[in-house]
Amino acid sequence: MSDRRGYGRSPDVDDGQVTSDYAVDAQDVIALMTGGVHLVGHSYGGTVAMTAAAARPDLVRSLTLIEPCAHLVASDDPLVAAAIEDVREFMADARKRPARRYLDLVYPAGQSRPEPADWLDRAARTVLNEPHREQSYAVNKVLEQLWSTG
Repeated sequence: MSDRRGYGRSPDVDDGQVTSDYAVDAQDVIALMTGGVHLVGHSYGGTVAMTAAAARPDLVRSLTLIEPCAHLVASDDPLVAAAIEDVREFMADARKRPARRYLDLVYPAGQSRPEPADWLDRAARTVLNEPHREQSYAVNKVLEQLWSTG
């Protein structure tokens, strides 16, 4: 079990910026894989697990995904398309503001926030620095690879 870059106990990237990258994180997972692994991933970790499995299907015995960040797969559904657009608009506005303001939007007054607070601040900075759009399209390519390998 690991934390993605910029979250929890994980390191930042070498240049000190807080960011994440599916492909880099997948390479980290691949480095730990030996033949016949069972990959399990939730949310962002599901996307990393998919990316690792697509890159090295020969090392994967099973792949279990729980709510992976693969919403573009269903973007032809009007409800999903509307949700994607809502998130894009929200993030475009949030990126113009400090990380603290982002947290105020995500956790309104009266709603408890996860602890420890410094980890949450760091996670907010990570989210605001991520290249979401490019990574979302990369996920679609990974899914196409997985489907083609059966």
